[in-house]
Amino acid sequence: MKKIISILLLFSLLIFIGCDGKEPIDGYITDDELASNIIVNFKTETIYTKYSLKGNLNYLGMESEKVPRSIEKENEPFIDSIEISSDDCVSYYLRLPLHITNTNWIRYNDSGKYDITQSTKYKLESRIYAPNSGYKEKVYYYQREDGGFIIRTFATNKSLKIVNPSDIECHAKWNIIVEYDKNGYLVREYFETINKLIDDNNKTVYGEAYYKYES
Repeated sequence: MKKIISILLLFSLLIFIGCDGKEPIDGYITDDELASNIIVNFKTETIYTKYSLKGNLNYLGMESEKVPRSIEKENEPFIDSIEISSDDCVSYYLRLPLHITNTNWIRYNDSGKYDITQSTKYKLESRIYAPNSGYKEKVYYYQREDGGFIIRTFATNKSLKIVNPSDIECHAKWNIIVEYDKNGYLVREYFETINKLIDDNNKTVYGEAYYKYES
């Protein structure tokens, strides 16, 4: 499987890299609005012990025997990471933090400086866009109707790691949507190459997963 995926990665690089479409949709909020109106409300009042997920993936039209096209899990143990974001508490496809709190969102080191190795904000953003790529790209935050927020990228040019089910890394231009509920729990991850609506499945990569939590 590794050899097959490596060959297709070169092919995907050639077909995806030419398009554009970086303009964000209107309505995004500023960093100050994010900090003052949303993150301060992410307090852990309900303790969850398990979660379920349901997702699907298309990788260049490959059959499910090589790259499984769907995933469904129930009653998975939920190991929370309230103080510091943990790699044991991440999403299935993109390894995004499952839980954001007002404690783990931004961390500072002993010198009082922003600590990228410990801050959930940096871990989340660096997995869905390339902050040091040289491209004029960023992530955009939107208020979610039921509380929490939505994070979006628009045609971000990067090598995206899809860690499950086949450990794929694909360089393309991506649209990505990530949703956290009013308590800071991840409820949706979605990603697509920007040619999804115009090309067949054998020339596109896209996937999404939904998450639910239980006490």
